[in-house]
Amino acid sequence: MKREATALRAIADALGRLPRALVLRQHVGTFLAVPGQLQAAADVLRRCGFAPSVVSIGREGQPDLLVLVGDQSCPQCGAAIHPKPVEVEVKSDTGKLREGQERWRDLVSARIGVDHVVARSAQDALRGCGVVNE
Repeated sequence: MKREATALRAIADALGRLPRALVLRQHVGTFLAVPGQLQAAADVLRRCGFAPSVVSIGREGQPDLLVLVGDQSCPQCGAAIHPKPVEVEVKSDTGKLREGQERWRDLVSARIGVDHVVARSAQDALRGCGVVNE
């Protein structure tokens, strides 16, 4: 079974090799932070005299990657158009969207017309970004 972290690295690497694409990793979650330092466990920080604080990054359900695919053309007239944004949610072989991720996909991505792809492999992501055809 492929882990999500392994899939994420493979997908970001494959998309990053595209000549006209920009891949942005979107970190989401809650982290412990200390000014000038980042530690894994709050008890270790406290024993060392630091006062950890909780920092939230991103929005619930936000996908793992935002990909801007350039070199696009208008499907009606063929003229060059702005880069196409595609949100990529990476999942393991058996992973499923959580409720917050479904809400993001349904309310945010669909509302503003951004493609949202659930990818389990680099091939899924390339296909979802319109780079590889079926």
